[in-house]
Formats: sequence, structure tokens, C-alpha cells
Amino acid sequence: MTAVPQAEAIDMLQSLLDDLSKTESRLAENELAKDREIKAVLDKFGPRVDALTTVREELVDRITSIYSLHRTFLTEGKGKMVVLRGGTLSAKFAIASLIVDDEARAMLYIKRMGKLKVFTKLGKRTLLKDALKKNPEFVKKAPGIHLDQPENLTIKLPTLGIERIRRLHPLRTTLDRTD
Repeated sequence: MTAVPQAEAIDMLQSLLDDLSKTESRLAENELAKDREIKAVLDKFGPRVDALTTVREELVDRITSIYSLHRTFLTEGKGKMVVLRGGTLSAKFAIASLIVDDEARAMLYIKRMGKLKVFTKLGKRTLLKDALKKNPEFVKKAPGIHLDQPENLTIKLPTLGIERIRRLHPLRTTLDRTD
């Protein structure tokens, strides 16, 4: 930046402040116009997008229910994948997560079994979740904790490059049918 002579400093600052005020005013007007246009677009398309999202969720839920009910038939008892003209359905188990329902009961059981050093942090005496997840047989016997390993259905629409994932309910029965 070039040096401004002292005599011109006030005039120069006043000019710059006037330019800044004009710029701020134009910026505020443009921001307001942009916000109005965005609101108009949202008002126009929002209800349509919401309705289509609801339809999509209902379709995915129906696909998941039908897959759950007829998995053996659809996969011919050979696996968990179905390849159809419109897409691919595949089921697989997610990574197990340890659920702590009652830490005190779990700690008491771990202590009684002589496994404090294996499954708890020293000093704090909190559960080592990773160590417990690696020992699912122990977790099955321990009160106050359990492993949750949901099975998910992945619906792939390859022509669109889209995947939707839904948790498969482990107790799906023919009662879910909507004839």
C-alpha cells in the first residue's frame, strides 16, 4: 500500500468509509435477495421432496419386509444375496457393539470369575469394551452386558449408483404380511 500524505488522510479515509458503507449496503441487499430466492425454491420444492422421501422410505421398508419374509426362497437357501433386474439385495451382519445394561452387575460377575485384569481398566475399574467384544462367549454368560450385532440389508441400485441400508428385524414373521 502506498503512503498517503497527512493532508489527504482525512479525505482518503472518508472516501474509503463511504465506499465501505455502499459495499455493505449492496452486500446486505444481495444477501436478502439470495435468502428470498432460496426460500422461494424451498417453498416450491420442499413439499415435493418431503413427499418423495416418504415414498422412498416406505418402498425401502416394504422391500426389507419382503426380503425378511422370503429370504430362503429368494436366496435359494444358498446365502444372503439376491440379484434382480432392478438391483441387488444383500444381508450381512454389522460389527458387534457391546451394550452395557448394568455395569455394576457386569463388574461383580467379572470379579467373581477372576477376570478383572482381563476385562477392566486398572485404577478406574471401568469395562474394557474391546476386550469384552473379543470374547463373545464370556459376554453371553455375563449379566448386565450383551453384544448387539444387527443384520443389515443393503439395497443397491447400480444404474443410479445408490445404496440404502436397513436393519433387518431378527424376529420378522409372516404376521408382517400385508395382503
